[in-house]
Amino acid sequence: MPGPSTLARLAQFDDIVSWYGAARDDLRQRLSGLPVRFFPALPPVDSAEHATDFYLAQVQAPPGAVPRIPCDGGKQEFAVIHPSLAAGKRTGLSNASRKSHASSLFR
Repeated sequence: MPGPSTLARLAQFDDIVSWYGAARDDLRQRLSGLPVRFFPALPPVDSAEHATDFYLAQVQAPPGAVPRIPCDGGKQEFAVIHPSLAAGKRTGLSNASRKSHASSLFR
């Protein structure tokens, strides 16, 4: 929970947008004297709207600001295998499984 010094700093803003506190009554109550607008962090389950447009609509910004990565390289004859070994505590594919999976991509 934000302490008094954090609350004092937040009070200097004209407008605060939060997706974090939408479902947290304790935080909403703690920030009740501040100019905070709380929005749901997730679109409705049945929504077909892109997540970016969902967030943009909440802050009354124009839709269509979907990030894009141009990929004009054409078809390539290789595969990239990433077994999510970003953290030491995660367990990835064994070397044998990795080789087997890679070879199955080219059958």
